[in-house]
Amino acid sequence: MPAVSVLMTVYNGEEFLAQAIGSILNQTFEDFEFVIVDNASTDTSLEIVESFHDSRIRLVRNMMNLGQTKALNIGLHQSRGEYIARIDADDLALQQRLEMQVRFLEVHPEVAVIGSHVRLIDSEGQYLYTQLFPVMPHDVVWTSLFTTPVAHSAVVMRRDVVREVGGYDENFSRRQDHALWSKLINSGYLVTNLSETLVSIRAHEGRKCWTKGDMEGVLVTESSAVTRNNVKARCGIDMSPKVGEDMYWLLQHFEGASRSDKDLSRHQLLDALRVLYAVAHAFRIRTKLHSVMYIRMLIRIGLLRAGIPFFTRTVIVAKGLYLMCSPGMVSSVFLFARDRFIRNKAFDLIRLISMTRSTRRVHSTTNVLTE
Repeated sequence: MPAVSVLMTVYNGEEFLAQAIGSILNQTFEDFEFVIVDNASTDTSLEIVESFHDSRIRLVRNMMNLGQTKALNIGLHQSRGEYIARIDADDLALQQRLEMQVRFLEVHPEVAVIGSHVRLIDSEGQYLYTQLFPVMPHDVVWTSLFTTPVAHSAVVMRRDVVREVGGYDENFSRRQDHALWSKLINSGYLVTNLSETLVSIRAHEGRKCWTKGDMEGVLVTESSAVTRNNVKARCGIDMSPKVGEDMYWLLQHFEGASRSDKDLSRHQLLDALRVLYAVAHAFRIRTKLHSVMYIRMLIRIGLLRAGIPFFTRTVIVAKGLYLMCSPGMVSSVFLFARDRFIRNKAFDLIRLISMTRSTRRVHSTTNVLTE
């Protein structure tokens, strides 16, 4: 049996499919099978797969488009390797990807899923930017409350563990990956990332997750559902679907989503911030790291600043709450400040730097008191 089963699903992916397949077949690690599930493509995807004469490729054909989540579960069922590696039909794996990730899992049997940082590229393969993912366990657990802590196209996971928790939840068509990592973490399994960039993810018009209509529909609803389930499971806090969606948009603001100030009312912002405060409070007490004084200082600095627009004030506080559970807060704040400076919001940047300095002093004082 092969050590690794590389799993890809494809539906009408002819434009980039050959490059994606080639990036896997050229891996330095060779003990793998390549399970490709064709979801009833109507373009030349099937012919492209069959043009590769490599015995490691195992083609599974669906007679109708069953959706990606069900196709992924079919692929999981067909996979024979000890490890499952994912790759999308428009992404590229660096040559040493499988070698480095398998080596890590062999040395760390306690880890169920290992991902990596990723490079974002455009349809021409031109570099856009690097997306960093958390590598510290505490960062991963906190991040996974609200968003995926690993890139789906960059993971290698233990097959038996994924099957044990039931595989992908077919109630989710877009956030099936976040739901799976959350289910694993809630069950006590470790999920983490290598501090390496091992996959190039392509951002292009045809990629479903990049369309605005989808962002405002299923994606928001499913993201809210996963977050609410995580917050309930880990913090014991009930969150309404509406507040979950408002929090999604509030946190998406930090990632550059084009959501205007008018889209969330003062009432909605305060409700989302109130729940985020409670989650952060419960999370800190449960993990026994630092002090709730950290949160209070963020609230005082953020909400009592004179002359700052309400939305900006609330976003700064929420960003602080979002970052405060991360040991890598300083680097995260730097990246956030850099992005906002690029967007010509120097006023926000000044306030954020002021906030960061103050909270770092509180952080240092807290560490002294607790040692």
